[in-house]
Amino acid sequence: MECLYCKKVYSSQYTLSNHQKTTRACISIQKQLGVTVETKLFECIYCKKDVTTKVQLKNHYLICK
Repeated sequence: MECLYCKKVYSSQYTLSNHQKTTRACISIQKQLGVTVETKLFECIYCKKDVTTKVQLKNHYLICK
């Protein structure tokens, strides 16, 4: 399955959907095209940086503290 916005190919609808909601480059393209993006940002309590997944936030905390 190919992403309509960045043309990357994924093996399932789930991974494609996850990609479109969590990849900053793809989110940016969608916003430029006026597409409503269902995404939730997670903010670091120390430096206020936003990331798109809880896993990224957890990894960020390891280097931010």
